[in-house]
Parts: sequence; C-alpha cells; structure tokens
Amino acid sequence: MVGFADIMQPLYFLAVSKVVSNQKSVIIFVLMTSMVFCTLYLFFVSGKNITLVMVGLFILRLNMQTMAVIPYHINQLVFPIECRGIASGVMNFGGRSIGALAMIVCEYTE
Repeated sequence: MVGFADIMQPLYFLAVSKVVSNQKSVIIFVLMTSMVFCTLYLFFVSGKNITLVMVGLFILRLNMQTMAVIPYHINQLVFPIECRGIASGVMNFGGRSIGALAMIVCEYTE
C-alpha cells in the first residue's frame, strides 16, 4: 500500500496544486486534511478492520509525501534551472580546486 501511495503521490500533488491556488494554501490544505483524517482515523477505526487501516496508511502516506515534495517545487520556482546549473558548476569548480590544493599543501608541509 505504501508503494502504491508513492506511485500516486505525483498525481495527488498535481491535483491538489490545480485545485488550490498557491503553495502556502497547498501546505495548509495538506496539513488540515492530514489532521482531520488522523482524528477520524483514531476515533472510528479499530484494529480489526484491516481495509480501513490500509486506506488510512495510503492517505497518510500521500499527504506526508506531498509535504516532503513541496520544498522541491518551491525551489524550482525560486531558482530556475539556469541559475541552479551555473551555481552547481561554480561550486564544483571551487570545491575541486580547493580539494586539489589541500592535497598539495598536505603533501609538501610538515
């Protein structure tokens, strides 16, 4: 059931994003549905009904995965791919240069 929730999560996030207008509202919507569902789940589901337990795990997993994915979508809106590509290249060049310099300094100093 958890694997199926992982497969369905992008479609769920897309549907929620279409219905709810901005990112802040998406976060509030997901938190509110999780809170309401958890409350109903605790009060009405007994351990004997395995179907409701599986449905509950599915819905909770969808909501938690959506909460985990939202920062990546916000990051793509704030930092477009060109900006991220240039930053990655500059940091890669700087990191490799400093790493090579550190090996030289370590080798020739006592």
